[in-house]
This record gives sequence, structure tokens and C-alpha cells, in this order.
Amino acid sequence: MTFARAQGTASSWASRLLIAALAMIVATVMWPSSASAHAALESSDPANGDVLASAPSEITVLYTERLEQSYSRMELHDSQGEPIEGTSLTFPSGDEYTMVLALPANLPNGTWSVLWRTLSNDDGHTARNYFAFTVGSNADIVPIVIPGSGTGTGDAPQWAGTASRWAALLGVAPLIAAWPVWSTVIRPSLGPVRTEAVPIVRGMRRFVIGAAILAIAGSVFALAVQAWTLPDGTYFDKIVNTLGQTRYGHLWLLRIGLIVVLGLVLAACGWWFMKRRQVEGGIAWIVAAAVALPFSLIAHASAQTSGRFFAIAADAAHLVAASIWAGGIALLVAVLLPGLRRLDPERRRLVLRRLLPRFSTLALICMAVIGVTGFYAGWLHVGNWTALTTTPYGRALMVKLGLLLVILILAGINLLVITRKLVAQEREGAEGSVWTSRLGWTVTGELIAIVVLLAAVGQMTSLQPARDVVAEESRQIAIDFGRVSPSSTLLLAPGVAGPNHFRLEVDGPNLPVDAEALLRLTIPDRDDLGTNEVQLSRVGGNAFEHHGSDLSIAADWQVTAIIREPAAAPISAETTVSIGTTAPDVIVPGDPWRFETLGGVTGLTLMLVGFAGLIVGFRSHSGTSRKESAGLGAAALLLGVILLVQARIDPILASAGGDAIDAAFCTVAPTTLDELATLAGTGEPSATPDPAVADDAQVDEETAAAILATTREMLACTNAMDTMRRMSVFTDDYLSEVFSAGISDEFALEAGQTPVPRAAAELITLVEIREVERLADGRVTATVVTLDPMEQDHLHSTSMSMTEAMTTTMTQLVFAEGEGRWLVDEIIVP
Repeated sequence: MTFARAQGTASSWASRLLIAALAMIVATVMWPSSASAHAALESSDPANGDVLASAPSEITVLYTERLEQSYSRMELHDSQGEPIEGTSLTFPSGDEYTMVLALPANLPNGTWSVLWRTLSNDDGHTARNYFAFTVGSNADIVPIVIPGSGTGTGDAPQWAGTASRWAALLGVAPLIAAWPVWSTVIRPSLGPVRTEAVPIVRGMRRFVIGAAILAIAGSVFALAVQAWTLPDGTYFDKIVNTLGQTRYGHLWLLRIGLIVVLGLVLAACGWWFMKRRQVEGGIAWIVAAAVALPFSLIAHASAQTSGRFFAIAADAAHLVAASIWAGGIALLVAVLLPGLRRLDPERRRLVLRRLLPRFSTLALICMAVIGVTGFYAGWLHVGNWTALTTTPYGRALMVKLGLLLVILILAGINLLVITRKLVAQEREGAEGSVWTSRLGWTVTGELIAIVVLLAAVGQMTSLQPARDVVAEESRQIAIDFGRVSPSSTLLLAPGVAGPNHFRLEVDGPNLPVDAEALLRLTIPDRDDLGTNEVQLSRVGGNAFEHHGSDLSIAADWQVTAIIREPAAAPISAETTVSIGTTAPDVIVPGDPWRFETLGGVTGLTLMLVGFAGLIVGFRSHSGTSRKESAGLGAAALLLGVILLVQARIDPILASAGGDAIDAAFCTVAPTTLDELATLAGTGEPSATPDPAVADDAQVDEETAAAILATTREMLACTNAMDTMRRMSVFTDDYLSEVFSAGISDEFALEAGQTPVPRAAAELITLVEIREVERLADGRVTATVVTLDPMEQDHLHSTSMSMTEAMTTTMTQLVFAEGEGRWLVDEIIVP
């Protein structure tokens, strides 16, 4: 078989694979999934389904990611879905995760809904939903019309989000890989054929120009889809607002700027005589790595509340390594292999024999980086088997891992079979190019698999992380009607007797606009109650919702879901679900390890350098080089692991962070002066010695979380300057000791004044909580580290900067359990 004929066979084979790959990409981006919700609701006051005796003055909602204030909104609606006038929205200063909606006075009894929408400042994704609460009693609970039901959401469809992220990644990967792969693999391999390498150099320059154009085009497509999600103005206005008013837009401009800079630097590099322009070559390495940073700053890693910068660094390293590997494959297929056609078989084998080991070494290093950083990303965003197998994000990850396995098999064939055959042919002086042709087949197969893999990555980046989905599901139950077609799932939140949020999601293609959905609810053991029929409101796509107290009795309920389409027989499915008084147990992933910035990033860098050294040593043919590379690599790897362990943030208290606690979180009921008066004079001041630590001092996660919540509430009330609410976080024993001499007139006067919260610049910051231990007497002690700007008297010193002058305060708090919560029982100031 001639080389030309072999190439033709490979091209035909590759064309069929390409068609299959495109079909897989279309299936991936069009695969239906739940709407992504990234800045999702984490908690609210009042909570969903709450029944309040009196109307609240405001609604406070905490979200899972930082909010883009230019887009994020909340609205109050009545039970008929009509918006209520007289509300005002604020974003507490120093808190990027919270919205507060002030309500009009004297809301009447009834059920009210809060419609919210968010744009994540971290990953650029939009989300919208609602929750409901009732003022009055259970008798005032009424079904509500879902606010905004029957109207379009304005969000871009799921396939567009997936396709836009796929296009952006597909464009930038070859550009990032161009100089690293050329300088370490291709150029050194062309030394023996320098006179015939001119067409390859020209092809490389054309490849860079094409990659830059593709990278910009993919990013422009991503911007177009992102602007699609904004609600107001013409499409041009949406583009301008996205670029000028959102963090996504600012990072997009940075991305485009880096792509242009990289293209210009590559144009100035010495492609053949690299030593003549070493500075340009070094800059090309740096800028190629930097191009990944804007992507990581808008990825899921950027949404972490603790260990954020480490997560971003790991994500950027993952993207750079994947781009070098994938882009390198594209270089071989698009530039090198076509350029080698001009060489005779012997010289072609000579180049490939030099190139394949080099590329294999680089690919193995990239695989190691991808493996380490990918494992951490999976731990961070998935966490357990349930999240991997039951969520759209987890299933996309499994597709990615399956494609990665295919790529590794093809790469193994290149390394272990084809390379050896080429060496054997050269040694024996055999003619023919069959193994060169087979190399073209396997490399093309790798490239096609990579293109499909990037589609799976695009799907993952457009979906809510699996860990967050499972956490949300822990607050609801899912009823699967999968035995009929189309299959559907009913979600009940909170899934206990009383008011519930019903959401029916129907799989398959979009139902007709006038399709209807309803539920029939029956308790088989209670014939006297009859059947309750619930009409669901369509809220977009194939989702139908309802909110009400239709499941008011703890019992085994028979639930029938019915879908009615015009001119078609109704489709129904039936199942039985147990509704109790407590929420069902769901296996929520445990907290992943998180790392401080300096120690974590340094440790990760040393680990990756260590793996690279071990791989280079393993692949080296020189005994001296092998020992040196492997030895240095092992030392770097060990040191990196040590630094990472030392940089680990306590997983139980990682959420404490270094945040200024906003006064809006002071929601505890205030203690009254009469209640204090009953305690005053009943205790005596005591000089309690340092409490003894129990033999088993470790506390569980639930207790640690409760300690953190009490500490945050105490600091919030301090920042609110609300003395009487602050008293509510202390035990009666502590208060009786503090007021052993009675209540002073000065304190009574202070307690009667209207609290005036501290200014934003004066808020106490919770730096960290550490050394949480159980005491021998059953109480729990913790060291609380805070930063109080109002106590920094030396800030007025002109000889020190603000950062140098600020000092923290460490206070040991002792907590006792009472009234269903942990309260402060003792304060020990060093």
C-alpha cells in the first residue's frame, strides 16, 4: 500500500468518525436536563413554607454564589401571582451573597410568594425560582398562582449554553498548545530534515492564525449566548450591558485581550531559530498559561466560598494541561502529518521516531496534571457516588471519563505499539509506511474523541454542580413516574406533611403550549377524605408547579400524575409515597478539603513539578538523567504533599472564612428587660479555671456547624448594635453572673434605644474559628478570631499601612446546649 493510498483510507475512515462525532456532540448539547441554577437559594428568612403569626418587615435571602447586582432581583407576589407595590430591594454592604427585600407595612393574612432571579458573579450563570410563606395561621394557607407562570423566562436554552462553552474551549485549546508543543516536541524532532521543514513551519504559522480566529469566534459566540440571558433592552443593549456592567463581561474582555496578545507574541517568535528569540518564546509560554485564567475565574471553581484561589489555580492548571494535550493532537493532525507526506518513508520514520517519545512524555505530564486537578475538581463539585450517578452534572462527567478512557487507549497504542514498530522498521531498513498510516488513524481518532469530550465539558460547565444538586435534593423528595412514556419526576419540597412545593418535570421533547398537568392525591386508608385534584401551573419548558398544603396529613399517599395534550389521550402514571413529619434522609457529600492560597498553590505547583520530574526520569534513556529527574521529582512531590496538608483549611469550619458579618443576620428574638430582671442578682461572679478538655475532644460536624451559627449570630447582633438581641445568644447562667449586681440604669437606657447598626467599614469580621473541642463537662470550647476596626486605635499611626496596623483578637468561647441550640456560656479573654 502506498502512503498516498493509506492516507486516503485514513481520510475516509476519519470522515466516518467525524460524522459520528458530530452526532454525539449534537446529542450531548441537546440532551434535556434540568435548568441550571448556580447562584441558587441557600436559605431564606422566612423559609419556604413558613407560617408566620405576623407579617415580616423584610425578607432576607442567602444564595450559594456571589450576586451580580445589576441583574439579581426579588419581587413579592400575592396568591394570584400579581406583583405587590411598595417593596424595596437592597444588597447588604460587605455581603455579596444576600438580597434583602423590604416589605410594605401591614401585609394581610394569606399566602405570599417571592419571585427571585440571580446572575452569578462567579460563573456568569443565571437562575430563577420562587418560594412562598403564609401570614396568619394554617387556616390562611391557600394555593397560589405561580408568579410568572406561562411566560417565557428569557433565558438561553440549555443547548445554547453548552454549545457556546464548547465552542470557546474548542477555539482556545489549539492556541494555548501551539508554542509549548512546537518548542518541546515538533521543532526538536525536525532537526534531521531541516531543509524539508519549511512547509511545516509555514503550516504552523497558518495554524496559529486559524487558532486565534477560532478562539475569538468561540468567545464571541459565548458572549452572544450570555447576553441572551439579560431581560431588558435590545439585543445590542444586552451585549453592551454584559460587557460594561457584569464581571463576566470584564473577564471576557480580558480573555479576548490575552488571545490577541498571544497571537501577536507568537507572530514575533522564532519558529525555526528559537534561540535567537528566547525572550519572545518565554513570553509565549507565560501568555499561553495566562489565557486559561479568565476561563477559570468564571468557572465553578470561582464560586467557592473557602479555598477559592486554590480552586481557581487548580482549574487553570487543568485547562492548560488539557489544552496542551488536545491542542497538540490537533497540531499533529493538521500540521505535522500532512507536512511529512513530502518526505520519503525513511526520513518520515526518522522524524516520527524522534517525535513520538517526546510527545508521549509531554502527554504523560499533561495526563498527570489533568488527573490530579481533575480528581480535586470532582471531589469539589461531585463528592460521592449518588451525586455522580443521579445528577446531570455527574452523568456528563461520566461521559467525559468514558471518552478520556478511549483517548488513553489510543494514546497507549501510539506509545506501546506504533512507536516500537517504527523503530523496528528503521533498524531493519524495511520499506513501507503502513505504521505511519496507522499513526494517522489513531491520532485522528484521538482528535475526534477530544472534540466530543470538549462537548461534555461544555455541558458540565453549563450545569449546576452535582454536589449542590444533591444538597438541594436533601431538602425535598423525588417521585419517579418512569414506567410510562414520557417519564416524569415529581419533586416535593420539603416533602413533609404541611405546605409543600410541587414541581413536575416531564422528560422528552417540549410539550405543546396548551398542554396541561394535574395531580390526584388520595389516602387509600381514608375513604372519607376523597380525592384532591391539584391543577399545576406551567412555568417553562416541560415543568409544572404548584404550592399548597394539599399533603397536610402524615400518611401513605397515592399520587397520580396526568398529562393532557390537545387531540390526544391523557397520559397518567400512579405511585405511592410516604409523607411523614420529618424530611427524608439523603446522602449528602461530605466537605472536600480546601486549601489556603499561598501554601496550597505552592504545594500544588510542587506536586505537579514532582510528577513531571518522575515522568521525565521514567522516560529518560540516560541512567544519570533518570536518577536526577526521578530524585528531584520525588522530593518535589513529597514537599508539595506536606505543604498541601499544612495549608488545609479545617473542613468543618471552612465556611467561617474572613467575612464581615452583616447586621441583617441578627434575627434572633430579643431578650426583654423583664427577663433579665428575673436573672439579675441570682448569680455570683466566678473565676472559673480553664475548663478541662474531654478525653474524646472531637466534635461532630453538626455540632461544629451549630457553634459557627451561634458565633455568627452573636457578631451580627454586635454589628447591629442590638444589645437585647445579643443577650439571646447567652445562657441564663452566664447572664445571671454578668448581672449579679443587678441591671444598671446605664444599661437599661442603652437597651431602650433604637439600635443603629455599624457602618460597613466598622463591621466586625469573623476571621476564623479554630480549636473546637468538647470539654469534660459536656460543653464545647472554641477559639474565635475576629477583626474589629473600631478597636484599632493605632490605625491613626502614620508610620504603618492599614494592613500592617490591623490586628486580630482571639477570644475563647465556651458553649452550652440549651433550648435546642448552642448558647455562649462563658467568655475567656486571654
